[in-house]
Amino acid sequence: MALSTLDSLRQQARNASQEDIDKLCNNVLEMMRTPERSGELNGMLRQLCFILQASEEEPFISTKLLVSLLSAVSPVGAKSNPRLCLLCQQIVSELLPCDGDCAKKIQPLDKGHVNKDHLPFHILQGEGFGCLDHSFSEAVRWLSTRGVDLDTQRKAFTFLVSLSMLHTKLASDKIVLKTSEQLSKWLVSASRYQAPNPYTKNPFRKDESNLVTEVDGTPSRNFFTVLNIGQYFTDDQFLNIYTFSLLYRWLYHNNINCGDGEDTDADSSKDRETPLSMLATDSPQSSPLRDGTPPSLASVDSPRRGTTPVSSLDSSDQFSSMISESPQKGSAQFSSIVGESPKRGSGQFSSLISESPRRGSGQFSSMTGDYSRRGSIQHLSMRIGTPDSHDKGRQSKVFGSLSSRTVDYCFRVLDQCERKPKVNADVELQIACLVEAVTVLDLICDLDEGHVPRVHQEVKRLYARVSSEAQYAPIVLQILQFFVNHSSAVVHDPGDTYLHYFRNVLGRNFHDPGVAFDTVRFILRNLETLCHTTKVLSSFFPNILKILAWHPRTFVSEFTEILPALMSPTTAMEVFHTVLDLPCVTAALEVIEKAKKIENLGQGSTGDAEPSNSVEAFQHSFYRPLFSFVTRYDSGHGDTIDKLSSLHNILSDMKAYPRVVVCSQTVPVLVRVWFSVVLEEVDVEFAGQLLPVMLERSSLLYAIPDFQNDIRRLLSENLVALLRKYPSIVNNQYQDISTFLMGTRNFSDREAIFSNLVWCVGELCSLHHDPSCTADLIAKYYETLEAMTYEVSGLLLSAEHRSEVSPKIVSVLISAIAKLSTRCQDLIPRAILCLTKVAKQHYNNAVDPEGSEALVSRAHELINLLKLPNFASVVLNPAADIDSGRWHRDNTALPIILRGTYRLLCPDSK
Repeated sequence: MALSTLDSLRQQARNASQEDIDKLCNNVLEMMRTPERSGELNGMLRQLCFILQASEEEPFISTKLLVSLLSAVSPVGAKSNPRLCLLCQQIVSELLPCDGDCAKKIQPLDKGHVNKDHLPFHILQGEGFGCLDHSFSEAVRWLSTRGVDLDTQRKAFTFLVSLSMLHTKLASDKIVLKTSEQLSKWLVSASRYQAPNPYTKNPFRKDESNLVTEVDGTPSRNFFTVLNIGQYFTDDQFLNIYTFSLLYRWLYHNNINCGDGEDTDADSSKDRETPLSMLATDSPQSSPLRDGTPPSLASVDSPRRGTTPVSSLDSSDQFSSMISESPQKGSAQFSSIVGESPKRGSGQFSSLISESPRRGSGQFSSMTGDYSRRGSIQHLSMRIGTPDSHDKGRQSKVFGSLSSRTVDYCFRVLDQCERKPKVNADVELQIACLVEAVTVLDLICDLDEGHVPRVHQEVKRLYARVSSEAQYAPIVLQILQFFVNHSSAVVHDPGDTYLHYFRNVLGRNFHDPGVAFDTVRFILRNLETLCHTTKVLSSFFPNILKILAWHPRTFVSEFTEILPALMSPTTAMEVFHTVLDLPCVTAALEVIEKAKKIENLGQGSTGDAEPSNSVEAFQHSFYRPLFSFVTRYDSGHGDTIDKLSSLHNILSDMKAYPRVVVCSQTVPVLVRVWFSVVLEEVDVEFAGQLLPVMLERSSLLYAIPDFQNDIRRLLSENLVALLRKYPSIVNNQYQDISTFLMGTRNFSDREAIFSNLVWCVGELCSLHHDPSCTADLIAKYYETLEAMTYEVSGLLLSAEHRSEVSPKIVSVLISAIAKLSTRCQDLIPRAILCLTKVAKQHYNNAVDPEGSEALVSRAHELINLLKLPNFASVVLNPAADIDSGRWHRDNTALPIILRGTYRLLCPDSK
């Protein structure tokens, strides 16, 4: 938008009256109901935002518009229209400031006449649009007052959870305790009987009260939970489900509030603003928005449960649309407070409730998108917000009996999940409930360590039951998170759990987006523990890197943090090879998936015939070990394989596959991270082992041209950095370096690496850099470079080989020869002779006149310099501190001496 237009909007905002605001609000509300007018809507929302910012008095905004604005602040709205989502979020922020000293009080409503139509206006805004601290008491009163309808109570609870997330300072211990006591009642006191059918009005039919059933169809004999099934539900059963859905969010954020609310509020505000700002500006410098894993969602659109998804917010701790009207009496619509926990594990519970025409008994189904079909996960928060242990006793008192009631509820859910569902779709519901229950139990043990022993026993029993089944992978990881947090309290070693998950479970399920996301998040959140107390990362990094190989677009930024943790003194080299071969890993995994599909179709292997494609190669007994190695589960089987070129050849038909191409684009990022760690941490011994590996792998890369160019450029750059940090490698690795320099094909496709290595030899083979350097070593290197100079110079003159070599290589070679000769002056005559021959060869070269002219000029400069050995030694072998010394300021500096000498010899020159 032009600057003049913005100034015009701001001027109109300052002069706007309440009548103008009402008219604008009506237009906005109308346009929000008309998707095709989204262009006009953005402008009107921006104008409304300016009005709210410029107005000295709080304007009146209709309840319906506020509801629409709150509904727009959701991941669904962010993906469909991110700018609209940002504008709505800014308007809501203006309407709901945190103002604890606001003088205006909310007018108390008549307890007996709570109008739920006006509830959003009073509870979220108040008469003064800002007294949120006073709204707490009203919400608690509506939460606990008898006779208040279901919608009012759920909205009051949603509001309390919202403010505990957004404004942590406002929730006092008294409010938390009173709310927690009410929640504990909802958890364990819900009716076990189904509600009567509201659509049947048969006076001749007796009203029979039927018990709700378990997932296996048997009548319930215990208290009601989210896993009980009924054809129609009562209000207290709805509140029971809704409470469990938001229980983790309530416990976690009020746990932080009791510890240090002020700092957490600041952090929470920062988390809220960044993703929305990124959506609005779409700036590459902005922090990437992550699609977090939401906690509990529950929705009721009719007396039965179904699978209609509801909107939720992302991990920025925003609150979702909390206000919705029930379509009919006896039903309700639940939305949720969602946001990724800064510390916990998966913590997702997703069950949606609606009428299913195919299930007469009203059984549950579940939403499983959080685990099997998650979208792109871009950036993961690493903020840790759990208070210190000395606050936990006080925090457990603040929650009252809610902690123990929650444990009983979760144990009941664990027992119910042992039953075999009557309907197969309810297996997904059980999985979601198990993950949520273990997550809540983990948090409860953080609040009160007295629960750890008995909870730990139940979790171990659960692990023994589900660990062998592939579908329970999210639960196994959440159990592992529980063991990480609490095993030390009961002296339990979770090593077998680590081994089982990172080897077997991850090896079978790395392609699942949910398992991949949960695993990456688990590693990031427990990075210090995994590095210092276990060998999981260094032992199973091939399996972990399969996540990136299969999801290359999703986890690049996360693996830049994880990769250094995968490296140890014994595995760093193997990690290097694995990273370079990551496109091959992707290709091999794709081939294996194709081969499985072919086998399912009944097509056998090709036998001993030579394979014509990668799938046939996988089915061939000779090439199968190559696939087994590159897709291995754990480390320690060797750095790489001798037949790596054969693997590249049989996978050549996969190099244009989209996933393989994208994976190859991520490898340079990881290689850069790997070298940054190596150049900072390793010693000279490891660096000496690395040099021949770099030279060898520069020619053994998967045949994707852009990938090869990027990796070779990085290798050439880091080759110089490595040798400059450890100059002694030039002396110790003479055999490997000379072998590489004598290979005529090494400069045809690896010019940068060849040139940089020649420069390093000429620069670093000196007593200035390594006291152990000898005249014999200098002479050996000189002979090698001299022979290569003659050979390369001859190739440069040939039009047939002109494309294989460039004048730059010859220039670098003659410069290195001149440098080496000045350190062993017996070599100076040979160097002058060599330079003279090169100059004569290229004096009248018609193949490349411009390059030849530069070579001749460079050769004559070096010849003239070598004719003065003392000056040549100073010029071509400067001291190591030349960059930091006062070379251009001291009277004895070389530039000063040369300039004075020139003026003496040429007095007429200026």
